[in-house]
This record gives sequence, structure tokens and C-alpha cells, in this order.
Amino acid sequence: MQSKVWVLLGILWLLAACTVPSKVVSEVSPEPAVPATFIKVVKEKTPLVLPPVIPAVISEDPALAALLLKNKDATNLHYIFDAEKVTGYEIYLRGGKAKKIYTDTKFLRNEVYYNKVFLDWSSQQAVGICDKLGISCSSIWNKAYQVPFESEGIYATPAEVVQRVRYGREVGSEFFDDRKLKIIEFVNREEKRERLSVDPYYGLPLRQVIFAADNTMEEQHTFINLEVGQIKESEVTVPTQYALVR
Repeated sequence: MQSKVWVLLGILWLLAACTVPSKVVSEVSPEPAVPATFIKVVKEKTPLVLPPVIPAVISEDPALAALLLKNKDATNLHYIFDAEKVTGYEIYLRGGKAKKIYTDTKFLRNEVYYNKVFLDWSSQQAVGICDKLGISCSSIWNKAYQVPFESEGIYATPAEVVQRVRYGREVGSEFFDDRKLKIIEFVNREEKRERLSVDPYYGLPLRQVIFAADNTMEEQHTFINLEVGQIKESEVTVPTQYALVR
């Protein structure tokens, strides 16, 4: 009997030893979804859109606007500025160069005078010559001298003056410099009333009048003998016979 028991135990041991242990699989829980509120949304920057630049209306009258725009960018001009004043001068302008002629000679230094000055804005140079008959020019004939450029500026040209017009309106006419001119009135950028007497062919002013707050005349300028597009390069260049004295 005892022997049977031992045989049974041996069989059970053999069965236990031959049994393959079952594989333990651990289940991994998936990561919880990120809530939508934690998702960073990157948006493209909205480009800055600047409002369009609306140019000021030169005049609400189409015909008048066309006239004033006709030569507003002209850089080839000839005229006499403020002929009735001692400070007046004749000007020949071509692009970035000009010839400025004074009625009387101007003192430069020592015994040097000049009555014409050639201006070059690109080089910021001014060269004066004296070709007026008389004692002032006799000793420096055919000689040219450097003149301080900053002292020889010119007043705004008729083309630059007409660019000041904003909502201009025709208020009358006048005869000036043997021409019938249209009188254009407007309020300028300085908030002052201004009138231009405009040539009906060129569309440029021959007279400019600026009024004070009490409507009295504050400033007046004239541009007579006006010509557009006639100036040659030689007219704004120092003549070759003039030697520059340094």
C-alpha cells in the first residue's frame, strides 16, 4: 500500500515538472488623450495692412484740376522771380542744375564780385562769374569762383508752388505780364488763405499771394516771363572760357 502511495506521488511530481508555466501578460493602459484645451494652436500672424494713401484733391473742378496738373512736375523752366524787388533774380532751371542771374553784382570777398551763379544740386556746388559791364567785373573777367552753396538757394519754383493747391477753386481773373490769368484760391497747409494767378496755357502761377488771419496780404511773389521746356544744358553750365580760381 505504501509503495502505491509513493508511485502516485512520483507521477504527480513528473506532471508538475512538465507543466509549462503560463505567460503573464501585463496590460498597459493607453495614455489618456490630451484635452483639447491643452492643445497649443499656432496661428499665422495677420499681415499689417496700411490704409491706402489718398492724395489730396487739387481741385474738384475737372477742367481746373487738369490745368493745374499739366506742368506740376516741370523741372525745365525759365522765369524772373520778384523782378520788382532788390532780392529778385532771373532763373534758368534744367533738372538738378540752374543759372541764377542778379540785376546787380554781389560781393563775394576782397575785390571779387559776381552777378551770375551756376548751381548743381547733385554736387552741392555753386560757381559764380561776373560778366556785367563795369568796374566790378573788369579785374576778374573770365574767372569763376566757388560761392557758398547754402547762400544761393532759390525760392520754390512755379511748379512747386502749384503743388501746394488743395481743393482750389477759380474766383476771378486778372491781366498780368501781358496775359489774362485765372485766380485760384485755396487754404494752404499752414491754414492760410492763398491765391495763385495761373497762366491758362502752362497751368503755372505768375503771381502768388498769401493772406494773414485778418485777410491782409502777408506775402507776395511773382514769376514773370515764364517759359517751360526751353532750357538747354549749355545754359545751366559754366562757360568754358571761365577758369575756376581756387
